[in-house]
Amino acid sequence: MRKQEGQIIRIGERWYVRYWERRNVGGTIERKRASHSIGLVTTRGKRPPADIKKLAEDHMCSVNNCVISAERMVSLPEFIETVYLPWAKKYKRPSTYRSYEGLWQNHLKPVIGSVRSLLKDVRTFDC
Repeated sequence: MRKQEGQIIRIGERWYVRYWERRNVGGTIERKRASHSIGLVTTRGKRPPADIKKLAEDHMCSVNNCVISAERMVSLPEFIETVYLPWAKKYKRPSTYRSYEGLWQNHLKPVIGSVRSLLKDVRTFDC
């Protein structure tokens, strides 16, 4: 895949960098437009300041040098429903599996289900 520079844009009171990303959507690889928040707008001009440009370059460097293949990148809800819950059903007791499934369906899915972030972008403190 070729190297991308990204496009720095202002949406509301934040600077974002936009770029193309290959994603695994239901087992097929699709090319999607992604945006990443860089920071708050602190100047009056339309052009981003130097520190925002530097943060955008750093983020695009991590995007361009990603070693995880697109086939292995899945969203958090997709991972839970297709990998984790089937694993729990196979290797845990039935009561434990019912508890895990209930937690997912009743408490986590309504909140996390709308978030489309990839599993590679989720960190422990986000949860």
